Amino acid sequence: MTSNKSVKRALMKHSHNNYGVVNIGDHIQSCAAEQFISNVDFYIDRDQLNSPDIVPCKLIVNGWFTDAPQNWPLNPNIEPLFISFHLQPTSAEVILADKKNIEYLKKHSPIGCRDYKTVELLEQKGIEAYFSFCLTTTLGKNYKSDNKTDNIYFVDLFYTYDKSVFTKINWLSMLKLPPYKKLKKLKNYFSKPPSIADYIPSEIISISTTLKHFVDNNKTNEELYDLAKGYLKKYAEAKLVVTSR
Repeated sequence: MTSNKSVKRALMKHSHNNYGVVNIGDHIQSCAAEQFISNVDFYIDRDQLNSPDIVPCKLIVNGWFTDAPQNWPLNPNIEPLFISFHLQPTSAEVILADKKNIEYLKKHSPIGCRDYKTVELLEQKGIEAYFSFCLTTTLGKNYKSDNKTDNIYFVDLFYTYDKSVFTKINWLSMLKLPPYKKLKKLKNYFSKPPSIADYIPSEIISISTTLKHFVDNNKTNEELYDLAKGYLKKYAEAKLVVTSR
């Protein structure tokens, strides 16, 4: 992004997805983007990028899109850089069915995509796209650490079986936001989870710490980013990280 100080720079926030359950992985995606921004003037909700009150700004548009495909295209005050962009399949059906969105993406192409499937979906609509990898592959820019520990972390192992997610769901928002297709993620919650011991030696399990990326949305944007950056520090200093991701 350019160094023109008169242009405001925004970063995405992620607060109301998955019926009130926030995935800190989204914030980690934005931590990667933040490395390339000289200063963050304000935050824009990833699912509300068409909000009419957004002032002119530059925004790196990376990560997972979106729980609100109806809120496209982006506010014209946003000057976007599409990099490491991922279209969730059911949202892609909505976004890419609208000619306005196709023309918008063409205007801001080439679109750097996090995965080959998104490249394929865009190219099928005549939108120039390329595979850019995930922006988190650049986290070593600001988060690399030479301070290595013996800590071992298990992150979201068998997360589709994690019954604690039920305690984080905002049930009122669930009633207000049908359809319930996202509940298919709960399909394993009533089943007995696999045993970690079937995959990982007991001597490693005994000295490991479990971390979870799913939290409720009662935390402030600042608290969520602090949590994400704290996780990144742990991972950078860890001896071993085991994750379903």
